[in-house]
Amino acid sequence: MVKHGILARNWLAVVVALPVGVALSVVVGGCASEGGSVELTVQTYNAGLAYNFVPLAKERRQAVFDAVRASTADVLCLQEVWVDDDLIALEKAGADAGFATVFSEKTREDTAGLPIACTAGDTKELEPCAQKECGAQAVGQLVGCVQAKCGPQLAAISDKCLTCLASNLDKDLTGILSACAKGGGKYAFGGYNGLMLLTRKKATLTKHTFFKSSLIRRSLLQASFQVGEDDATGTVNAYCTHLTSKLSSINYPGEFSGYEEEQAQQVDALIKQVTGNFIVMGDMNTGAKLGDKIVAELPDNFAKFTAAGFKTPYLDGAAPLCTFCAENTLVASGADKGGEGAIIDH
Repeated sequence: MVKHGILARNWLAVVVALPVGVALSVVVGGCASEGGSVELTVQTYNAGLAYNFVPLAKERRQAVFDAVRASTADVLCLQEVWVDDDLIALEKAGADAGFATVFSEKTREDTAGLPIACTAGDTKELEPCAQKECGAQAVGQLVGCVQAKCGPQLAAISDKCLTCLASNLDKDLTGILSACAKGGGKYAFGGYNGLMLLTRKKATLTKHTFFKSSLIRRSLLQASFQVGEDDATGTVNAYCTHLTSKLSSINYPGEFSGYEEEQAQQVDALIKQVTGNFIVMGDMNTGAKLGDKIVAELPDNFAKFTAAGFKTPYLDGAAPLCTFCAENTLVASGADKGGEGAIIDH
């Protein structure tokens, strides 16, 4: 299911059938089954609650909570939930929806002792332009405004300063500039990974794993739960992630050759991590070209999943639609461009 409009930036729901061992006895469609498979409905949802970067985040906030509260999925993976108030509200929405486990891992960056990122020389041209042109800009439109109105001034600042400005996007313009004049930061939204993983059945295990990343903390959440009586064959390992995106609006600030290589090592790490009866879901920011309508996004990285034997049920359907779509008004009005028309959610 793909929704076009201001609510969802990326939304995908599929039904998957997991093979189970002969020792597992489960109920499928009202009939007891020895062996066979278990059907689960899984959803991945990029909520886009990235204040100052994704448009209309404040206006969409309640609608996102309502959508989660209305979910009937067995497993739900959320991305781009960056601030404490939203995490708390979505924990309640998940509980109201009947999810037995609502798992997140706060990954706040420790900025104590980091050197000052933006000197007076860095921002002497940018600050007056940004204050004049964008100081009164509504929350959610700040990045796009500064890029459009103060492009030359933005391009002239140091990479260290730009990274710090981007790491404080949860603040207003004055707060962003002040934070980077007093200290530094490497990760956006205080170092949160933005992930939540919800399971209808109570998890017997939850686990968090860091990926190497820049600008945004990238992680993998795992929640394991039972679909049958036998621990060995009746456990499902659900994984939720949001891999590095190929940003057009911010120069790559990390240790790899660029965004594509950073994402590639995350894919490799993810493939090594998953085990057992598994479901991997999330905004992968990578996908293959399909026919004339679906464009590719970092397809070499997506090919790693295929080579490792991963199956993508959504792509097996008839004429699958994009999940990051140019005709979606929320995508079209975003500050960052690239990947429109692709299937990047899996």
